Parts: sequence; structure tokens; C-alpha cells
Amino acid sequence: MAGTGKSTISRTIAQEFDNQGKLGASFFFKRGEGDRGNASRFFPTIVAQLVRHLPSMKTYVQRALDDDSAIASKTLKEQFEKLFLQPLTEVEMHTKVVLIVIDALDECDNDGNIKLILQLLGSLQTQTNVHPKVFITSRPELPIRLGFSEMSEKAHTDVVLHDIPATIVEHDLIVYLTSELEQIRERNKEDLPQNWPGNDNIRALAAMAIPLFIFAATICRFIGDDRWDPGAQLEAVLEYRDADQGDQLDRTYRPVLDRLFSGLGAPQKLLFAKEFQLIVGSIVILESPLSSGSLAKLLSTPTKNVDRKLNLLHSVLNVPSDPILPIRLLHLSFRDFLVDKRRHREGELFISEEQAHQKLATCCIQLLLHTDCLKQDICELNHPGILRQDIDSHVIAKSLPPEVQYACQYWAYHLKQGRCMMTNGDEVHQFLETRLLYWLEALGLLGRASESISMIALVNSLDIIDDDPTVRELLYDAKRFILMYSGMIDMAPLQLYSSAIIFAPESSIIRKRFQSCIPKWLGRLPPRQQAWDATLHVFDGHTDLVSSVDFFPNGKQIVSGSHDKTIRIWNVNSGTLDQILEGHWEAVRSVAVSPNGKHLISTSWDRSIRIWDTETGKPIETFGSQGYGTGVFSADNELAAWGLANGDDNRAGRIQVWNFGTRKYSHILGSDDSMVWSLAFAPQEQHLASGHQDGTIKIWDCVLGACLRMLTNGEGSVDSLAYSPNGNRLASGTGLADVCLWDPDAGTLLQTLKHDCSVDSIAFSPDGKTLASGSDEILVWDVITGTLLYRLRGHASDVTSLLFSPDGTQIASASVDATIRMWGISSSNEVEMTKVHSVQFSPDGTLLASASASEGTISLWNTTTGLLTAHITGVVVSDIDTFAFSPDGKRLASVSLGESTHDEQHPDCYVQLHEPDSGLQLLVLEGNMLGIRTMAFSSDSEQLAVILEPGEGCWLWKTTSRLRQRSFTHPTSYEFAMTIAFSPDNRKIAVSFHSGQIDIWDIASSSRLCTLGMSTGIFKYVDCITFSPDSMRLLSSSGDELQGALLWDVTTGNLITAIEREVDGALVSSSLAFSASGDYFAINFDDGLTQVWRLTGSSISLQESFYVGSAVGSLSFCDSEPYLESNRGLIKITSEEISRPTHKATTRRNAIFLKGNWITRDGENLLWIPPNYRPRSLSYRNNILAIAHASGLISFFDFCFDD
Repeated sequence: MAGTGKSTISRTIAQEFDNQGKLGASFFFKRGEGDRGNASRFFPTIVAQLVRHLPSMKTYVQRALDDDSAIASKTLKEQFEKLFLQPLTEVEMHTKVVLIVIDALDECDNDGNIKLILQLLGSLQTQTNVHPKVFITSRPELPIRLGFSEMSEKAHTDVVLHDIPATIVEHDLIVYLTSELEQIRERNKEDLPQNWPGNDNIRALAAMAIPLFIFAATICRFIGDDRWDPGAQLEAVLEYRDADQGDQLDRTYRPVLDRLFSGLGAPQKLLFAKEFQLIVGSIVILESPLSSGSLAKLLSTPTKNVDRKLNLLHSVLNVPSDPILPIRLLHLSFRDFLVDKRRHREGELFISEEQAHQKLATCCIQLLLHTDCLKQDICELNHPGILRQDIDSHVIAKSLPPEVQYACQYWAYHLKQGRCMMTNGDEVHQFLETRLLYWLEALGLLGRASESISMIALVNSLDIIDDDPTVRELLYDAKRFILMYSGMIDMAPLQLYSSAIIFAPESSIIRKRFQSCIPKWLGRLPPRQQAWDATLHVFDGHTDLVSSVDFFPNGKQIVSGSHDKTIRIWNVNSGTLDQILEGHWEAVRSVAVSPNGKHLISTSWDRSIRIWDTETGKPIETFGSQGYGTGVFSADNELAAWGLANGDDNRAGRIQVWNFGTRKYSHILGSDDSMVWSLAFAPQEQHLASGHQDGTIKIWDCVLGACLRMLTNGEGSVDSLAYSPNGNRLASGTGLADVCLWDPDAGTLLQTLKHDCSVDSIAFSPDGKTLASGSDEILVWDVITGTLLYRLRGHASDVTSLLFSPDGTQIASASVDATIRMWGISSSNEVEMTKVHSVQFSPDGTLLASASASEGTISLWNTTTGLLTAHITGVVVSDIDTFAFSPDGKRLASVSLGESTHDEQHPDCYVQLHEPDSGLQLLVLEGNMLGIRTMAFSSDSEQLAVILEPGEGCWLWKTTSRLRQRSFTHPTSYEFAMTIAFSPDNRKIAVSFHSGQIDIWDIASSSRLCTLGMSTGIFKYVDCITFSPDSMRLLSSSGDELQGALLWDVTTGNLITAIEREVDGALVSSSLAFSASGDYFAINFDDGLTQVWRLTGSSISLQESFYVGSAVGSLSFCDSEPYLESNRGLIKITSEEISRPTHKATTRRNAIFLKGNWITRDGENLLWIPPNYRPRSLSYRNNILAIAHASGLISFFDFCFDD
């Protein structure tokens, strides 16, 4: 019950324990008061206070902050575990009393967070060296009752205030009233008699108050108001002693309001009521309190008018003497009283909630629309890539004063609560058309960007007069814009004016309205899609491949598992991260949510299986040394199943079935004949389908533990399985690019659907009419006819997992590109695109070649105009380098398909040379090959070498003749050649092999000069080699046991030195380079570490080591400037000796480099690349960065800076 004194008790206990030095921390929730109304700052606030009480915690809290500076903005569970629980676990054990006081927990605005807080705090007594006592007050709302019901009875003790006998309550009220009224008498002793107010009056007041302490507190403040006679005030209160006993709010607040009308005539009362409804009505309706000055600015009324009204209401409002502090209700019951129309007569001070919301909505919109409080770069940061976390909070507060912050956060809420309507050209429409980006910037600066999604949804739910299409189209565009970019806005708000606008579709209304905001340094804008595609939202947070994704049954959350070893739970509507589950110490292979949403199963490459409680985020079962197959739940929530690993050979045909009821294994199915790659439970029965590496599918009865039937899928592993909702279809996806539809009862194959590449995931829609399958794209099929309905393209890499939403309107997909996407299901969303596999600049940078595997083409683009100049068809493009420019830029070598084919995986092919400017064919080189792995020109452009596959070694031609000149093969025919390199003098060629051997050949005589790597015993799978400028040394890297590089003397075949790194797991160097003088060489590793070494004779010394964010695909020293040039851009060399240029640069450069998802300039973030435009391939030359996007478009980025 409101007003029974819960908060008074909390404050009293907190004060008493603080006086004794025993108060660890306190948090007083209050609905509608910003961060006090939610749990986002709950644990950081508690921890900040605990550190002062327990100084020994400081070191451990600081460690948590150092590990993750953004921990205060993470999920509640993360905050609790890392910022609160772990430090309390590490401090020394002691018995010192530590009390944490939490008041009004029921006023936290999220029921789930209320339950979670109780669950987390309930675990403290058994997990920490300090055992704090927690005192909580709350109304007995359902989340509170549920939270306590899940604790053991020993963990908590309850006191119900309204069950306390009335005699005790009356006694406490008399004590309180006596004390308060005595103080009033002392302040007014010249005017009041010694026996005032008298025992009878005190008992009368107590009787009026029972059981509400808020009555006693309010009446004491009313009587003690220095502007009125206390005796007269007391008499005014006692006039209500005979009022209806059931309406205590009326007896509490009516004396206060009646006093406001004292002495006013009818016209004055009407005017007073109007001003009261504006000012006080706003105060009681505000979602977050404001100071009098901020409120006055929001309402566009003089501050003195606000102060004049507030001076009369000190008994019901907390009006601070400091004008910058917010005005607060002393108790929510005052609001309840004012907005209850039944309590008021005509012309009284009734507050209409709807009208108050309408007025506040109007004030918010007018403030944001008609003043200069919102504008581009409002904080004048002049730094487009600055991250929000790096902006001084005082700068933000100065640029966005409280009334502006309030208007930005709550204008849509007030529109909705006021039941407002929209129309074409009204102020809301104008605001969205002219201020939308500025508003989003402000929300981003405030860390509230994710809230813009729900705010636009509120506006979209308003009634629109005549359902005007202009308004609807703008709202739809705003929704798509915000869904796509809200994560970016939260991270780097000023990217709204560069990244968000320039990558928005051509038809975007917002793009057109705000095009003038695009920075001038963006000289050439990238091409855009014409319209919004099917991608609704991208969840960008994992740092490695996302292997699996699943929906919660309510469709409001999704869970993802990743090779970054984490499991993440996301909010589907906002795209925000709700929770991170950690525990696996290797990559997570699969995740699945139980049909009732209570549990989550995860499998991992660490061979453990974990079953998690989704409420607490903690594992309830962990099974070690089990395997790394797929984990699934039965439809009745009774069973979970997963595949097992079997010994060192990793072959497993066994399936473990776990029963939740008995908490025991019910069956181990199968034998060790073939590894289980996929599992799926039937929807109605406890039947389980398992897909195996050998291409078989087995149907199991999990009650009997027997195999019912086996389906033969032919060659290719069964990588994915899915039952239709009614169970009459079973779909399987294979490594051979097939989707098979089976009758699982009859065991017959019904139809086969063809993909272009292996199918890693499949899913039926909830109505069973459509099927989605994922490979390098998502295909959606009609299940009955087998017709391809549409394609969903956008992931930068292969799709690993997908699933329909429970309502069937969306598809969630996970990808190797480390993102999760939400797709809208509509054929009209399909966007035709060409998948570009790789791009390369010509040596002079005037042309860019882009190769498409799906189209079998190479396109040549003028890098100045961006126009297509030539088109070569019939070429073979793969993930490796199968086309190349000659160093003089006069030839382009590519691979074309021969007329006959002996092997689908290795077709006959040949090499052709074209003239790059025109695309005209110059030569077709002699020799049909089964496949080509890579190719390279000599530095004089007169020779071309190619690596053949499988196991055919290296062939060499003169570029002026079609006749093959040389071939270099390994003595062992089955050895695969990996890569090749010409020496700078063009007399030698190096060929590396899978075994780790490197052969050095004399080209003129075709004789093997030496073999490197035969005796080292540590060098395998050579994937990168390069000669020194004098052709006397060779630098190589390995993809196996050695983590680093080897430097060889090619004249003797001896190893000069080894450069090794101690790392966890396989990590190789991706690019190598020598300086022009040969005195230095550089190594770039797969994790982005770049090292520059000095070479003096046979000695080396590390000169510089730094991270560039990611691996690069090529590397070279710039002769004229202190940079390394890579396919991702320029890498600054800071060491003074290395960076001294050999001759003066002809043009000044800005060090442009693609680091992660950012194009940087001299190391600072400049332009964020959104998911649809992430690179499949990229190349850099002459200050231009070319990116082949996942969308199929190609962008040329060349920036124009005044400095």
C-alpha cells in the first residue's frame, strides 16, 4: 500500500547504520525519475558506495573497469558479476557488518530486472568473502513475490507493513506527530500556547492518518508552512476529520489545495487553475523531474511564474533551494490524487492526464523544432569518428541542457499518452523532416540511441489524418534508417552525417532531406542500393564467426553463439545486447533455446555441453568431454540431445539423450560409425533425426532408444536438419549444395533443391509452407512446388545458421562475418547484385579490376570516373588469386574454363592475357590444366608463373609467347604447391609446398638450386614467401607449428634466423615485405600485429611493433614516405630511422587505412563501414581505397582535406 512508510523506514535504517559506520550502500528507486526509475545504474551506484565503505574492494573494481571501460553500460548480470560479485569474492574475509538498503524496488520500470536483481542478490551469501545484509522495501507486486518465492526460506525474512496491528501503527503515528508539532510550536512559540496542539488533537490527527504515514508527513509540512498561521492550518485539517474514512487521500491533500483558493474570486480561481494545471500538471506527468528553470524553458513560461506556484506547494512537493536541482513529488499519491477526476468538482484543480501529455508533447516538439537547441555537431567536436565513450560528459551536458535532454527522450511518449494525431505538414511532421538527424545525434550523445527505435514505433502507432502517404513513407524510412544505424549512432553519433547518410539507399527520404550535411572531405560518394533491402537490423557485437542463432519462444529475444567463446542474448526490437553468457573456453558451436524458453543448451569445441537457466544466465548442468556436435531440445521440453566426440580420431556416431525430469541420461544412441553433424527433434513425438558425416540420416525413437530407419543422402555430409511444424517433412542440407526434402515416416526422398555451394543451415516457416536454406546467401523456397521464391543477400561471408521468427515474419541469420541479421520476409525486398570476390588495382592505379565468381567475369573500372571501361567474360574466379596485373600494367592474366571437363571440382582451364584498357585478348597460353591455385608475374613483366592444383607444381611462360617455357614440380607427385615468388633479378623462382618445403629454381636452366625447410622440423604449410631486393635472401611464413617467420640464405639454403611468437592457437603471418634497401623487413600477422625488423648481416633486431586491427593481404615499403602500403591502406612507421624517406615525396598523403570496420586517417576513426558495405575484398593505390562490398557494389574512397 502506498504511503505506509516504507521509504521512511528505509531512510531511517540507512541513516542509523550510516551513523554506526555500517551502511555499505543504498539505492532509492523512484518511478519516472530517470536513472532512479530503472536498473541501468543500480549496480554501478551500489559499487561506488561500497568501495568507500570497503576500501580493499577498490583494486578489484578498478581491475574490472580496466578490463572493460564500458562495463557500466553492459547487462545487469555482467555488471553484477564483474563489477560487484568478483570484487567481493576477492577481498579478504571479514565479519564486519555491511548493509545495503534498497527502497521501492517495485518502482523499477522493468519486471524482468526486478526478478533478476532479487535472484542475483540472493546468491551473495554463499559466493563472497563479505556477506552483506540487504534490506529491501517494496509493494508486494507480482515480480517481487515471484523473485522471493524462488529463494530459499532461509535466505530472507519478510515483514508486511499493512499486517502490523493498528494499535502499534497508531502509537508510532502519535510519537511522530508529537515530535513534529512540538518543533512547529517551538518555531512559533510567540504565537502558540505552551499546550498547543493538545493531546486530543494529536490523537485526532493520528486517527485520520491510520495507516498512512504520508498523511502525517504531509499534514505536518502543511501546518508548519511559515507563510501561514499554524493554528489556522491545524483547524483547516481537522475540518476533514469527519470526512469519508475510505478516502484518506482526500483528507490528506484537500486541505492543501483548498488553501490555494483562499481569498480568490471566481475569475481569479479560473486563471489560477489554468496556471496550476500547466505547471503542476506538467510536474506530476513528467517522466523525469526538472528544475524550475528547465521546466520554465520547456513550457515557454517565465521562471518567476513557476516559482510563484511552487512556493505554495512545499508541503506536497520537494522544491530545492538550489535552482538547478529538480523538483520532485514528495509522494506519488499526490499525483494519484490530482489525476483522479472523481475527487474533484467543476473548476477545481483536477489534472487531465491526456491534456497534460498533449501540452508537454507540444512543448517538447516546439522546443526542438523552433529553437537552435538541435543542430549538426551540437558539441562542436569537429571529429567525425569520435566515440561517445571518449566525449567529456560535461561537454555533452553543456550542449544539451536538461530541458532539451528531456524533450529529446520523451516527446514521442507524450504524443502517444496524449492520444495525439499527426497530419501532413504539422509540427511533428516538420520536426521529423528537418530535425531527425540532429535529434538522433542528441540521443546518441546521451547514450539513448537504442530508444529511438521504440520512439519511432510510438509515433508510427498514432492516428494519421486521412492516413496521409507522405507521413507514412517518412515514418517507414525513419524506422528503417534507425533500425540499420542505431548501433552506430550509439557508438559514434557524428557518423550520422557521413556513414549513415552516404550509405542510406538512393531513394531514402532522410538521405535526400539531409544530404547537405555530408562533410566536404567526402570527395567521392560511394554507390548505394536503390531502396532498403530485406535486412531490417544487424546485431554487431561478436568479435568472431557466429556459429549459431535461435529465437526465444516469445520472439522478443534471440540467442547467438560465436567462436569468440561467448553466448549473447539480444533484444530483437531494439538490437541491444541483453545478456552475455560466458563459460566455454573454446569456440561455441551451437546454441538452442528450449520450447518453453526456460533453458538454453550450448555445445563447444572445448567438448563440453552446458545447459543454462535463461533467467539467471547460469549453467544448471555441465557435461565435460562430451563432444562438439549440435544440441537440441524436444518439443515437450523433457529431453535434450547432443552428439558425442569419440577419442582422438574425432569420429562419433553416438548421441547422448538427457532427461530433464530424472536429471539422468535416458539413452546413448548409435555407434562410432560416422560423426554426427546435425540433430533435429520431431515436433509431436520424441523422435530424433541425426545427420552424419557419411551422408546418412537416422531416425531414432528416444523412448525405446532404437533406430527406426535410415535415409541415404548419397555423398556429402549432412550439415543441417529441420522438421516441418507438422512433422510430415524432414529437410536436410549437405556439403554438396543440396537441400533434400524427405517423408520421415516412409523414408522416401520427395524432392531435391539445388544451391550453388554447401548448405550449412535450413529452417521451415511456422506454417510449414516455406523453407529457408543458408549458404553464401539465403534462399527461400516454396515447400510444395520447390520453387525458389527469393534470395536474401547481404552477409559478407557464408551463412552458418538461420531460423524463422515464431510469427513467421522475419528470419534471423548468423554468419562467418561475425554478425547476426534480421530479415523481413517479402519477395519485394530482394535486391539483385553481383557477388564480387576480389579487386585489384593496376600498378599505376588508373584501373581497378573486380572479379565475380558467380558471373564468371572480370570488370575493369576507371578509378577517376568510377566508370566501367572493359568487361572480360568466361573467367574462373575463386577465393585465391586467379587473376593479376603485370607490373608494367600492360597485361592482365586470368583463368578461363576449357571446353572439356573431367572433374566438376577441377575442370580443365587455361590462362589468357588481356590488354587492361580495352579488355582485348592478347594471348591464350598453351596448356590445359585441371585447376590453378595462384599466379605471379616477374618484376620485368616478361614472365608469368602459375601454381597448378592438385599436385602439378608450377608452370612458367614468356608473356610474349603462348608456348610454355618451364615447369617446376616436387619429387613427390602428391605434394601440393602453395605459393610462388620471383626474385627481383628475375633469375630465380621460389615454390613452396604444403609439407613446408621451399624449392629455389634457376629459371634459365630449370635446375633446383636448393631446398629450404627439409631439416628444420618446424616448418610446414608455407603460405607466404618473398625475396630480398638483392635476391640473396628469402622470408617465409608457415601455417602450422611455427608462429612467425623464417629468414633464409638462398645461396646456401641455410636458415639465418627464426622469428617466433608465443600465441594460443594457430596464428600465421599474412603478409611479408622487404624495404627497397633490404635493410628492413616487415611482417603482418593474422591478428593484426605488425613488426618491422632491421637486418644487419645475419643479425636481426626488432625496430617497431604495433597492432593495425586486422591482417592485410599485401604489404610493401613506400620509398618516398614513412609508411607501409597494404591492400587496406597506409600503415604509419614511427621509428625515426626507418621512416626517413629515401627521396622526397611527390604528393602529400593522408594515411588512410581500413582498421576493422573503420576507415581511419592518421590513426583516427574517420568513416564507419556499415554491415551491408563491409568488404569482401579491397585494394589500395595512389590515395584511393577501393572496397568490394558484401552488397556487390564497389566504392572508391578518396578524401579531400583542406589541411
